[in-house]
Amino acid sequence: MKECYSTIDKFNIPQHFFICCNQFYKHKNHVTIFKAIQLLKKGGYNICVVFTGKEYDDRHPDFFKELSEMVNVLEIKDQVKMLGFINRVDQLCLMKHAVAVIQPSLFEGWSTVIEDAKALQVKVIASNISVHREQLEKYGLSVLFQTSNENELAKSMLAVDAMDTIVPEYDKNIIAFAENFNMIIDTISTV
Repeated sequence: MKECYSTIDKFNIPQHFFICCNQFYKHKNHVTIFKAIQLLKKGGYNICVVFTGKEYDDRHPDFFKELSEMVNVLEIKDQVKMLGFINRVDQLCLMKHAVAVIQPSLFEGWSTVIEDAKALQVKVIASNISVHREQLEKYGLSVLFQTSNENELAKSMLAVDAMDTIVPEYDKNIIAFAENFNMIIDTISTV
């Protein structure tokens, strides 16, 4: 755990923060988080959100620059930490110590970020797209918000911040999945 605290210090992150671990692609929907941060700031809440991920998108080469400019326009520079692509150990340490992981995507395949958060038993705030609903269906430390609705996201951030951290028995789900997977492999190998 000392390693995680040194990671927080290394990136000069406050002890109380949210995190979004997505590449800086348009469909990842960082804009909604920025707007929610601005709403919270206007409401007197000093919320910090850490962003990790690759900063360049071949499809939209200027997008990261546009996001950086948006942070300035919305006057939320003190609430936003864009770290870019960081090593996996640092990312997992930050996720483990965040208030919650925010996954705001407009569309997604199976979200590895959500699976990481569940494995770490961290709270999750996610857009209510079908794949997120499926991934979080039995995960008690999660809240879904209407996609692209910064008001709902801001309320969700406050709600999750106040949520008890009663760790779900997710280990049982992992074991059940492994047992089912082994059963499938055994069935296939005997055919």
